[in-house]
Parts: sequence; structure tokens; C-alpha cells
Amino acid sequence: MEYFSIYVLCIVVVGFASAQTPSFGKCPEVPSAKNVRVDRFLGKWYEIERSFYIYEVPTACTTIDLKRKDNTTKELEVTVKTFNRWIRRPFTRHGKATPKGDGTAVLDYKVNTRLPDLLARFLPGVGRYTVLATDHDTYAVIYSCSDMRFFHANLIWVLGRKEEIPVWARAEAYDKLSAAGFDSDQLTLTKRKNCPNF
Repeated sequence: MEYFSIYVLCIVVVGFASAQTPSFGKCPEVPSAKNVRVDRFLGKWYEIERSFYIYEVPTACTTIDLKRKDNTTKELEVTVKTFNRWIRRPFTRHGKATPKGDGTAVLDYKVNTRLPDLLARFLPGVGRYTVLATDHDTYAVIYSCSDMRFFHANLIWVLGRKEEIPVWARAEAYDKLSAAGFDSDQLTLTKRKNCPNF
């Protein structure tokens, strides 16, 4: 029975990881964009494309809104709105993002929750996000990585200021992904048909 449990656990872990662009080893060091100005990055972003992420399978119409918490802190308020296609309901998640503060475009994101920190760090979406590229006005490419000790899963999003981005912006986003060692073929279009107004 013990071997069967271990076998099932291995199948589940490998299946989960394989669904998220897995690779052996630790998360790679990826350079963040150098031109990111936080004040210009604030505001509403639409999810245009993403790599496969198990928690986002039922979702569509995702938007992300970034605001300054106040003028005395670097912390940003993050509101993620999405529509669950399976149960036909919109969902809103709130969290906070803290820039690393070393001149890079790297944010540490936490979900607002009453759970203890030990458990909260395992919630979907929690982690470190790197802005790989942005022009602030049209598109942004975001990277995150789930480190699972012996292998990791890369997560990538292409965001836009509007529900669709121009061809030149998509080409530029793909070029930035390629330069960072990622394949844009792993991305899927976000479903935006019949989105509610949130």
C-alpha cells in the first residue's frame, strides 16, 4: 500500500508539473526589463496570452489592476478579476506586491488572506514576478517560476492595456521571450468572448 501511495503521488506531481512547462533543476535567473517605471506601470492590464497554469484552466477575461497603496510605501495594491467559465461567476482576488527595491522590475506578490504566512505562501498566484519587457502603454511580458526542488515550472503572461494588442507589440513580446530563452509557442490566447464588465 505504501508503494502504491508513493507511485500515485509521483504521477500526480509529474502530471501537475508537466502541465506547467517543467524543466529539471532550479528556476533560471532571468534578467528583468531595465526601463520599467513603476508609476507608469500602474493601472489596468488585460491578460492577452499565458502559458498553461493549472489554476487558470477554468478562467477567462482576466484583468489585473495595480495601484499605489499610499505615498509613503513602495507597496502596491493588486486586484485580479477573472471569470470562471465552469460555474459562470466572476471572481476578484486582492493582494499586495512589493518591488524588490534593487533597481530591477521584480515584484513579490502575496494574496490578502487571514491564513498564517506558512500556509499563505502556497496559495495560487503567490510568488515572485519579473517584468521581462514593457513599453508601459501597450504591452508587458511577465515571468514567474514555481520551484519544486528538483524541477521547476515556468509561467509566462503577455498583458495589454487593451483587450487586444497590435501585431507589432505581440512580435516585440515574442522577441523578448525568445531572447530570455522561452518559446512563445507555449502560450495560449486568453478567452475574452462575452466578458462581464468588471
